[in-house]
Amino acid sequence: MYFLFCKGSKWIIVLNLFTAIFLCPSPSFAQDIRRVDSLKSLLQKTVDDKLKCDVLYALSTEYGAWDPYAALDYAEKGLQLAIDLGDTLRVVKGHRVKGQLYRRVDDLTHSIKSFREGETIASRHRFQREIREEYKDILNGIAITYTFFADYDKALEYN
Repeated sequence: MYFLFCKGSKWIIVLNLFTAIFLCPSPSFAQDIRRVDSLKSLLQKTVDDKLKCDVLYALSTEYGAWDPYAALDYAEKGLQLAIDLGDTLRVVKGHRVKGQLYRRVDDLTHSIKSFREGETIASRHRFQREIREEYKDILNGIAITYTFFADYDKALEYN
């Protein structure tokens, strides 16, 4: 066996690599249709606005990998609902999610803007555990975005 994998023909090695790369199961970026359908159904049925906001963010997460513009739309709707509710945690989460999605579509300026808006709110309420976690994620997101800008000094300020 050692001879075939290490000392054998190059074609055998190439064949083994091909088999390992293309025939082994790999993670898929396609959304789970049932989960998206369940979330959309829940969004239509629920009357609790806080739950609607959470469902909009969950839909945004589901769509994020394969349709970032639809994900951005769901995140914007969730953020607007959170602002209308006056729910600080959900507003901060909305700005974080939007910042991540803007970065995903290479709109780094809007990404920084959204992260900074969330940072401003989160810094005033960082004594709350849930907001503190979002605050850490926002600071990390700002650092990553500045790294994409190749502004490493600013990235280190936030990391």
